[in-house]
Amino acid sequence: MLLLFRAMKLVKAVEPPMDSNMLKMLENDVAEILEKIRNLSAKYPSDSLEQSAISIQLELESFVYTAKKQAILR
Repeated sequence: MLLLFRAMKLVKAVEPPMDSNMLKMLENDVAEILEKIRNLSAKYPSDSLEQSAISIQLELESFVYTAKKQAILR
């Protein structure tokens, strides 16, 4: 649950457009969160956790994609 909170806080806290340093930090944070989610899903297999993990992953990846796109347009 802490990972979910961290992920949602990350998504809501950062407002694009970002500079390249902020974008790299965001990508690193997202990668770390996704790795922890994958580890938890493997350790505690359940359908609801898997669905939550997929939802979080899609939202974070979408956010990173949008941030990159806006950084390029900037």
